[in-house]
Amino acid sequence: MHDGNVYVIKDGRVEIAKNGRQPKDAMLFGSSRKTPAQALREQAERIRQSCSFVQSRLVLATKRD
Repeated sequence: MHDGNVYVIKDGRVEIAKNGRQPKDAMLFGSSRKTPAQALREQAERIRQSCSFVQSRLVLATKRD
């Protein structure tokens, strides 16, 4: 399912969503063009960047002049 389509799950069946209205009780989702390994690598990099940002702000906030 790495083709970028939109899928619908209804009554336990997964199908490609058709144009137009979907049933209220159906769940829609889109597949990613990334592999799970790529998504995990990108998530880990974002976490590292966030941690680095928080640490730099803590240093600034606790810096005494």
